Amino acid sequence: DNCIAFGGDTFYAVDEDKTYYNLGGGWYAKDDVYPVQIDVTTKPTATQYAGATFSKTSMVVTATMSDDSTKAVTTDCDIPAPVLVEGDNRIVISYKEKGVLVKCVYTQTGTANDLNSISITTAPDVVTYAEGDYFNPAGVVVQATYKNGTTESIAWGDSRLTHNKTAALTSSDNSVTFSVKVGETTKTANQ
Repeated sequence: DNCIAFGGDTFYAVDEDKTYYNLGGGWYAKDDVYPVQIDVTTKPTATQYAGATFSKTSMVVTATMSDDSTKAVTTDCDIPAPVLVEGDNRIVISYKEKGVLVKCVYTQTGTANDLNSISITTAPDVVTYAEGDYFNPAGVVVQATYKNGTTESIAWGDSRLTHNKTAALTSSDNSVTFSVKVGETTKTANQ
């Protein structure tokens, strides 16, 4: 039998005098060195948030060669940059040298990009009321800040933005609390 299993589903053929190998990309001398495996030996250091693009910054991918040597091949790898979801994300990394393609699956956790805080950036259109009036939140805009530092403006009418003044106002009503709920996280700000 001149077909030997190699690298999972990849096969290579050996000629009769066992001096040349066909690795699917052509014939190579017996002493040629080719990759047999790749691994992520240093994981990315940045927190990877759900909804953001995967960042390979500081990642190191190392190839194990047919002579048991190793070398860093990160810059020569095909490393996709998908938008991450919350939880585990499987990223297939591939490296090709001398016609031999090797792959590994790297699992990156997408960290929930939870709401961190809110602040009122634009007051409601009406801010002065008489006793018995009902509060009107029209015009209010809140800035939501997330754990990864991104911000989002949320205007009245967005179902995530609510307030606590639903009854007729009394003389003791001198502030209103706005709430924003994103996922399971709720944050408040007073006006």
